[in-house]
Amino acid sequence: VCSQAEGAAKAKVAILYAMDIRLPPLEDFCSAAQRARFAIEGDGSCRTRQEHVDALNAASEGSHVFFQTDRSFLPELSNFSNVVATLFTDQVGGIPSGIDPVNIQWWRLKQVWKLLSDYESACGHKYEFVIKMRTDANLIGTTTLASWYSDRVQPRGYNLDKTAFLMSDRVFAASRDGMRRLASFYGDSYYQGLCGICSKCGPFLTALVAAGTTSFAVNVPVTGVARARRRPQFRR
Repeated sequence: VCSQAEGAAKAKVAILYAMDIRLPPLEDFCSAAQRARFAIEGDGSCRTRQEHVDALNAASEGSHVFFQTDRSFLPELSNFSNVVATLFTDQVGGIPSGIDPVNIQWWRLKQVWKLLSDYESACGHKYEFVIKMRTDANLIGTTTLASWYSDRVQPRGYNLDKTAFLMSDRVFAASRDGMRRLASFYGDSYYQGLCGICSKCGPFLTALVAAGTTSFAVNVPVTGVARARRRPQFRR
């Protein structure tokens, strides 16, 4: 459904979730000592499920969110905001039989990219920057992803069509055209067996070069967090 929210129709940033939805357990899983230590460090590892989802939703403000997931996760989807389109796996015939497990994330990325492209065509909209995230990304700080793009990425003069921002397979980003090329990995024999997403992963760097895109690892800036200069926005 084309977004009619005030200001949302002009969103420059799209966020892609292409996975089985992974969230913290409902029960408290951290000890008091762990919770106290993570609170001092500004780490979100001990967030409750609701706190974790709230952090993801806060980060997506000003962006459009797209989901490709399994229909069994429909109850969890209602917790996410700023979602403009969802594609369930069964709507495209299910995950291909015999697929190598390491290729499933690339298959899902290809499906959610088509969903984004179809949305652009239907709604007369085009994004500038696309972020592929996992729902188990540990976000810290208060920076939205849209403001990170407009305040921290655009002004630095990167050649965005030839730069991929990588923080493991939990979060990676590129220009619209760059993400289009990353989404084409599945189905191309050159990229079969590709796994591992980080700035130093040899196979992925080779794939980026073949796709005409280079690697540039970057820590997303945070605000109001202890030791912010030493800690990335997204952590394992």
